[in-house]
Amino acid sequence: MTLTFSIPDTVCAIIQRLESHGYEAYAVGGCVRDMLCGRTPHDWDLCTSALPQEICTCFSDRPLITAGEKHGTIAVLWDSVPYEITTYRIDGTYADGRHPEQVYFVRSLREDLRRRDFTINAMAYHPQHGLVDLYHGAADLQQKIIRCVGKPEQRFREDALRILRGLRFAAVYAMQLDPETARASHLLAPTLRQISVERIASECCKLLAAPDPTVILRAFSDVWMLLFPELESVPWEQALSRIKAVPAECVLRWAACLYDIPSKTARNMLLRLHMERKQIQEITALLQLRNTPIPEMARDMRCLLLTTKPSLLQKHILLWAADQHIPKAQSQRAKQCLTETLASPICFRLKDLAVNGADLLEIGIKKGPRIGVILHTLLQMTAAEILPNQRELLLQEAKVLSVKPLPLPEVQPLQAHPLRPIPPDGQAPDSNDSDNRDRTPEIPHHSS
Repeated sequence: MTLTFSIPDTVCAIIQRLESHGYEAYAVGGCVRDMLCGRTPHDWDLCTSALPQEICTCFSDRPLITAGEKHGTIAVLWDSVPYEITTYRIDGTYADGRHPEQVYFVRSLREDLRRRDFTINAMAYHPQHGLVDLYHGAADLQQKIIRCVGKPEQRFREDALRILRGLRFAAVYAMQLDPETARASHLLAPTLRQISVERIASECCKLLAAPDPTVILRAFSDVWMLLFPELESVPWEQALSRIKAVPAECVLRWAACLYDIPSKTARNMLLRLHMERKQIQEITALLQLRNTPIPEMARDMRCLLLTTKPSLLQKHILLWAADQHIPKAQSQRAKQCLTETLASPICFRLKDLAVNGADLLEIGIKKGPRIGVILHTLLQMTAAEILPNQRELLLQEAKVLSVKPLPLPEVQPLQAHPLRPIPPDGQAPDSNDSDNRDRTPEIPHHSS
């Protein structure tokens, strides 16, 4: 097929270097797929008839990464960017359902493309010779079909991760699996248990971050539940509605997916997947906030910001709106309230308080835990506009608080916020609701 694409000069230079030594070379796989989709490839992988040592010889003037040499891959650092060049190869027997026991280097591009997972990934491109598409991957892309190269059951038995890769590609590119590939995905889903949890987590994160993963998650819910049995009892359509409603970002989508299970259960599941600590902490924090109502008043927003990072609160607003089906106008008001609160001169952060620990020591308050308690109480009072953030007034209040026994009394709460959903019968939500979510306290509201 004669198609012309603009590819980076560096990629052209690598191809020309290999050809000048008598070898074939092509861009291959995902970068070709993305070019055909009109996307800019993130990575450029190349395949060649040169053997690994011959690749090293061709690029002896460049830094090389040879960690993948056993499987035919040499990474060439060009302007500090790694470009993976892999020798044409065929795979031996897959004993562990993930990796071939042996690979055999060949000189034929046709043989190399035949071993690949899906037709959309089994295409190669040369700046002069054009597209090599032996398995009609371009047609499948146009028709939005994910199809295995060869027999799906064989491909998935070789490497079970291909099942999740197929679902991820379908979600990211808004495609569907052809019937035979879909049938094999359902049938062989249990073989995913032999895949490392890190690889499972990586593919699932990419799938969830697709523009709209809900079509695939609905059609292959059996695969998802097999991986995450903690979700078997959740109202799946409600979860899918949340996932679709929030922006396509990994943490938000995971939180939307796990919204109906206790945060401790969710955290244990994420730990099992060996996800990044920061992601686990953020997702768990969002789940713990799920019963905290969204403020529309600046005073209430400041009180919530006392214990919640602004970035986390922004995501909480999105999740709350998605879960409670709050009208867009209301969620926009909450977002605007947060923006204005962050820009407000009224203090809600300890670092902005007009007094600090040293000031309290100077007026005779003894060093110890009481200093921190007093500072946080003063901060609550300024955030609730009970007390202005003025040094002299804060020090006067600190003296009063210094003689009161610990713990200091809580600041008097106000009524619940109107954005909190009220059941039709007007009763407060039951702490034993069937969704078994965590129950968190109301936002602290303060009277002036």
